[in-house]
Amino acid sequence: DPCARTCSGVSRFDDVTDYEWKVYSSKAWKRVDITACEFITRPVITATMNGYSQCPDVKLWGSSGSMYPDKNEFVVITEKDATLDNVKDGKCDLLWTANGFIC
Repeated sequence: DPCARTCSGVSRFDDVTDYEWKVYSSKAWKRVDITACEFITRPVITATMNGYSQCPDVKLWGSSGSMYPDKNEFVVITEKDATLDNVKDGKCDLLWTANGFIC
């Protein structure tokens, strides 16, 4: 289908500004911008952590408190309690893939 697109990326452990790791209620989380993928509807997203040591498992959330990612952005939050040191010392990058439609 010419309207289908697979878009992927890496959100690094040392990102800064709006996309750095933060902590809320003892869980680490970060925003991921997927605007460049140009989806017209909410894509199907998968994400996993990869690093030099035990990286925490993550789950997907939407931005602005929504439970679902949207076409421009998603949030990942650790499944279990995690600190910024857990993510940064382990050099835990977030690898993601989004599949959706552009027309």
